[in-house]
Amino acid sequence: MADHAEDGLLREIDEELRQEHYAKLWSRYGNSIIAGALIIIVSIASYQAWRAYDQKTRQTDSESFAFAHKLLGEDKPSEAASAFRILAEDATKGYALLARFQEAAALAIEDNKHDAANIYRSIASDKGVDQVYRDLATLLRATELVDTANPDELSGELTPLTADSNAWRYGAREILAILAFRQGEKDEARHQFQVLNEDTEAPAGLRSRARDMLSVLGS
Repeated sequence: MADHAEDGLLREIDEELRQEHYAKLWSRYGNSIIAGALIIIVSIASYQAWRAYDQKTRQTDSESFAFAHKLLGEDKPSEAASAFRILAEDATKGYALLARFQEAAALAIEDNKHDAANIYRSIASDKGVDQVYRDLATLLRATELVDTANPDELSGELTPLTADSNAWRYGAREILAILAFRQGEKDEARHQFQVLNEDTEAPAGLRSRARDMLSVLGS
């Protein structure tokens, strides 16, 4: 009987309204995924820069990064992207990697998802970058392209990130659930969001988004 009731509810919810609700949710929460990932990257990459290079060089890179970040805070993403690009070319390894991520983020703010995705792809394929950062770049690229790219292609790239040992498993699982929704596989999407919602180890914000998507799907 519960299944019949759920089917009835889904029929009553107009498809266009559910799609619009989903779009609003992703608009609201998509940047949160990116911001949370970048906070982690800022901490790790900055520490690596501090550990690996001398005081003078660190100071110069730190000031350049702060200047570029200030431009971003002043709602000048184009100028910030250019500043981060220069830093990525000239800075020491830790700051250079961080600048590549931030350049992509600035481009995404400008709604230049194509170029942002290309930067993430270049990081993901860079053998000189630690695997954890390459995986993050794969996740962020999928985040930018989740509404436009081939779902099968993105799914193939994200699936390895869903392993329990992967640092970005929850974000990857969330994007895969969204991709299932995009492909009209509502039962699969509902199942994946339900699993995320019930996972007590998942980040609270992600579980909240999962509950919102379950409401869109009629759960």
